[in-house]
Amino acid sequence: MSNQWFPNGRPSAACGRPPPAPPDQPDPALLPINFPPLSPTAQGSHAERRQSTTISTPSNVVMLDQSDNTVQDQNPSVVLPEETTQTLDKSEVRSRATVHNKGFTVHNPKNTSPLSTNKASSGNASLGNFHFRSSNKSTDSTTTPNSKDNRLRSKVDRSLRREGPLVVPGSVRPSVLIPEEVYARGAELHKEFMSCFFCGRAPPYKQIQSVINHMWGKGKHIEIHTSLLSNSMIVRVPNDFIREKILEKKIWYIGDSMFHVHAWGSSQAASPSLTAMPLWAHLRNVPLDLRSLKGLGWVAGALGNPKETDDFTINLVSLVLSHVKVEMDLTLPLPRTIELPRANGGMAIVEVDYPWVPS
Repeated sequence: MSNQWFPNGRPSAACGRPPPAPPDQPDPALLPINFPPLSPTAQGSHAERRQSTTISTPSNVVMLDQSDNTVQDQNPSVVLPEETTQTLDKSEVRSRATVHNKGFTVHNPKNTSPLSTNKASSGNASLGNFHFRSSNKSTDSTTTPNSKDNRLRSKVDRSLRREGPLVVPGSVRPSVLIPEEVYARGAELHKEFMSCFFCGRAPPYKQIQSVINHMWGKGKHIEIHTSLLSNSMIVRVPNDFIREKILEKKIWYIGDSMFHVHAWGSSQAASPSLTAMPLWAHLRNVPLDLRSLKGLGWVAGALGNPKETDDFTINLVSLVLSHVKVEMDLTLPLPRTIELPRANGGMAIVEVDYPWVPS
């Protein structure tokens, strides 16, 4: 389409033509005043038209009064035609109106209806299936006579009674001779406990609880009682197999804190000394013909009870150094050299070094 003001890309000054005439005026016969409104309420103000919506009807008129939320129907049995006139205020339409359905037949919804399946869609939805936790402490379950806590508490006997003869008051030091069967009965109740003693300061209780539950309880809660003054604790492990394996290993770690485990006993000392424990020993100058599991067992047997070696030694990473773990007696001084005499008169000297020893 060509531009009348700028023909062929030239400026309008060079065109030499006058501008086009403006368009004609609209036909007076098509003005809005010649067309009357379709309803009498259309002649009202804009605010009145916004307040109510009117539809003409030749028959019944249903009115919703602003002061009353009740729809009054003079002939409810007659179905209203499409041209029913209703004057409904918007504020009243949003409110919940009460419809008197006299003369109507009420049909129950089907089982697949959302009104039946969705409880939230009904205004009369029952909250009986929902249980809310009350903040009132007076309604706590512990106050009810048939609560679970009260039933459990009723099964635990906390009563005490005198078992022996009455001690004469006024004595300097009361003395009671308790039968041995009472001690044996108490030891039987605590046979699942193990005594643990730290070699140094004990770690925090939260760290102890987390590590012990992970190692020995496999994520389950284990009963732990600590004594910070003696750097010790007692741990209850109900499983006999796990308790046997714990006692067999004997030395355990929680972080950097080492502790040794003993079976609990009533005659056990408050802090038993550690007499033996497995230690890693580094052996130097072991002959190559003895760098086998059987040969290292002979060499490590001179230090104590051999336990194991590592991949560093098996793979011959070093031809001079060998690593062995030996359970050694800590009451004796740790050997520093081992002599390996041979039948042909030869002699091999093996140097022993210990990366770590208990203080």
